[in-house]
Amino acid sequence: MNIAIIGAGPAGIISARNAIKAGHSVVLFEKNAHIGGIWNPWSGGAYRNACMQNSRYAFHYTDFPPGNIDEFPGVAQVFAYLSAVTGEDALRASTRLNTEVVALRKDSGHWVIRSTSAGNDQEEIF
Repeated sequence: MNIAIIGAGPAGIISARNAIKAGHSVVLFEKNAHIGGIWNPWSGGAYRNACMQNSRYAFHYTDFPPGNIDEFPGVAQVFAYLSAVTGEDALRASTRLNTEVVALRKDSGHWVIRSTSAGNDQEEIF
């Protein structure tokens, strides 16, 4: 199955990772230059001094331990953790940074996604 996931925040990252592990072909679209959603320090999402509301024992993906981080990790630590997760070869290869989804429509049981990157439009079926 060819799967499109829009947004490389925490939910998009784990969705793409799990779909890849299940053997699916995945494209993870991210309009910014870095992954992370609001935890991307350059996205303007989370305040610079914001911390996770969950502790280090509960916020991470079950099969990817967070390592030695603060009790309630801040933006830099969460971004570093998410970057480490997306550093896995298959996930990194499936991620399209600086690529914005500008339109999508359902057509005969498929999704048609139009995206743009560096001024180039592309339409794909998922």
